[in-house]
Amino acid sequence: MFLSIKNLNKYFGNNHVLNNVSTDLKKGEVMSIIGPSGSGKSTFLKCINFLEYPTSGSVNLNGEYIGFNQNGKLMSENIIHKQRKKFGMVFQNFNLFWHINLIENIIEAPIRVLKIEKNKAISIAEDLLEKVGLIDKRFNFPKKLSGGQQQRGAIARALAMNPEVMLFDEPTSALDPETINEVLKVIEKLASDGMSMLIVTHEINFAKKISNRIMMLDEGKIVDDTDTDSFFSSTSNKRKFSFLNQGH
Repeated sequence: MFLSIKNLNKYFGNNHVLNNVSTDLKKGEVMSIIGPSGSGKSTFLKCINFLEYPTSGSVNLNGEYIGFNQNGKLMSENIIHKQRKKFGMVFQNFNLFWHINLIENIIEAPIRVLKIEKNKAISIAEDLLEKVGLIDKRFNFPKKLSGGQQQRGAIARALAMNPEVMLFDEPTSALDPETINEVLKVIEKLASDGMSMLIVTHEINFAKKISNRIMMLDEGKIVDDTDTDSFFSSTSNKRKFSFLNQGH
């Protein structure tokens, strides 16, 4: 398996937020993670790249253990920091730097972290801005961009690090209905290009359209984790059925 997650647990004090969550992702697959608010979806995503340290469990990407070694021992912060570059992360709230323009936002990390030379970084950034439909906005500061444009800029910034997996944490939840679609189209294009992705989303129809697999979490446990067709065609799971029929 390309990405293998085994028995992931996360406690915040006595609160068991993730309870033995295990799943696998093949290279080029898209998995959508759905479920009610507070079910552990965002925490699960952050535990994969150790933005949030899991309490126990293992994450293995392409044969390499992430964060914990094969004996379950926490690696050094230095190693974890390097491993994080394998994952691109896009948050609900765009997190662009307000004091620099869009293209500067995108070239910042490749130059500082990957040590890519500036002209090459600019060329990569321009290609990515073309891809997300923002090449004409490259010199705009974030405050001059709509929410949808900022989020597309944030996606381009994550892609500039050339990640192996993209993680999206409710990428459309801070957007107004008119701009949601422009962001979903970009994610759809990435999927058709074969990018491996895990997407926490409440856009059920989008999840249905874009995903190879769907995982549903509730109270930190997996309710279902299967291919998209089976997920939506099987009605035997009462918890899943009630969630999907609450007007979602």
